Amino acid sequence: MESFFCLTSHRQKALLEALQAYLVRCRWFSSKSKTIKQVDVEEEFSLNPTNEFSLLFFWVIYTDGQRELYSLPLEKIKSSQRSQEEELFFDPEHSIRYLEATTKTKWCRLFFDLIAKETELYGRKAKLKGYGSSFLRSWNAPDDVKVQFLSLEQSNSSCVLNNQFFLKLYRKLEPGENPEVEILSFLTEKSSFAHVPACMGKIELFIEATNYTVGLLTTYVHNQGSGWKRALGALSRCIEQARSIPSAEVDRWLDEKLQSDYFGPDASLLGQRTAELHLGLADAQGIASFEPQPLEKRDLSFLFDETLQLMDERWADATTNPWFNVLLSKKNLSFSSLKDRVRQRLEEKIAEVEEGCLYKIRTHGDYHLGQVLWTGSDYLIIDFEGEPNRTMEERKIRWPALRDVAGMMRSFHYVAYCCLKAKEREDPFEKELAIQWYLKISKNFLETYKQKAWGTLLLPTTERYLQPLLGFFLLEKLIYEVGYELGSRPSWVEIPLSALLELIS
Repeated sequence: MESFFCLTSHRQKALLEALQAYLVRCRWFSSKSKTIKQVDVEEEFSLNPTNEFSLLFFWVIYTDGQRELYSLPLEKIKSSQRSQEEELFFDPEHSIRYLEATTKTKWCRLFFDLIAKETELYGRKAKLKGYGSSFLRSWNAPDDVKVQFLSLEQSNSSCVLNNQFFLKLYRKLEPGENPEVEILSFLTEKSSFAHVPACMGKIELFIEATNYTVGLLTTYVHNQGSGWKRALGALSRCIEQARSIPSAEVDRWLDEKLQSDYFGPDASLLGQRTAELHLGLADAQGIASFEPQPLEKRDLSFLFDETLQLMDERWADATTNPWFNVLLSKKNLSFSSLKDRVRQRLEEKIAEVEEGCLYKIRTHGDYHLGQVLWTGSDYLIIDFEGEPNRTMEERKIRWPALRDVAGMMRSFHYVAYCCLKAKEREDPFEKELAIQWYLKISKNFLETYKQKAWGTLLLPTTERYLQPLLGFFLLEKLIYEVGYELGSRPSWVEIPLSALLELIS
């Protein structure tokens, strides 16, 4: 099969037009709101001698002048017969069907072999190179590798091989090493923290002097689902059981039950594992990209300016949202007074913090209940890519570990309200119980975290700095969440907005 660069200009143009039309139907294409000007192929690497399977890298160029690099697994089939599979492109002149090969077992095995065999492939101007661990180099791979494709992710493509390895293909590529690869490599090789998948290898693309992380291979750990699923189920059971308890005794009953059930022990365990993760990431003296650094006022000022900019951009149409307006009217607040009060609270938090009161470290960066997996006896922490709306370099910035802590606490709050939203009508009893569950679960998590991290560089030297810092990061997270819900799920804006109004009151 011919590579892209061997096609005639007419066939190249037809394929590019088909690719541009195909992108808007792809879950992994993250810039559907932008207007595409054109698509240009950067490189194509053949993964087998017949070029039946290949890996295509292409630029998406937008009308505003920006561009993004994406990866696309390809399968080319010589056939005049059309099938039910969604085609990327059909070349009637040569009877060749082009399909995305992400869910093709053979393609995944070839992609895995790039890492396992540490293969180097050369294109016209670029190079693709696999890097494997010492374990992989001595591993005898069976001929028949079973592949299970995962449909949970949207921004990347993943599969499990032989229930032993987890293989991820990054779809949108940015210059430099992906922070997930960087952090998992560090924790696997330099740390004793074992509650993450072990890094087994990676694939990198080199275009001239610039490198891009294309793939990651880790160990696969059997699990029973995410912490989010487990917490939601626990709260649902809690609400059902509490109906039989006299109202005057519910609070005491909940305190007792959370000692052994309804996610109380889970929250404590997550607090411990989170602190251990942060201590592992902080134990990096002499490693330039990980070594802890003292917190400076300008760090929070940078985040302050960025948060206000995000509020201006993402909240621009907030007053057209009826749920947003109802909550503001209940608090007798105007939109401008809300923004002023948020700004004032952020400034107050910064003023209460002293430079050097703790250290900033590499963190998870996008920490919530969806990023932890329950194995049946413990939690495994996954997905260290960081916030998807940030650039690669921004995701590598060191921050106080409390920023991750705030992210997990916000996740507990979302569980409480998502559980209520699943009901047909609002029940005052259920609402009060869900709020109490969230407050007690958050306390369990935070107290256990503090017990494990106290006296280390993760926490301030005195308690008086802890609450302002945590409050600052909770506010920052809430401002982001309000903006996200306004743009993605307008009726959900009441969840973060109610918490924000409570925090600034």
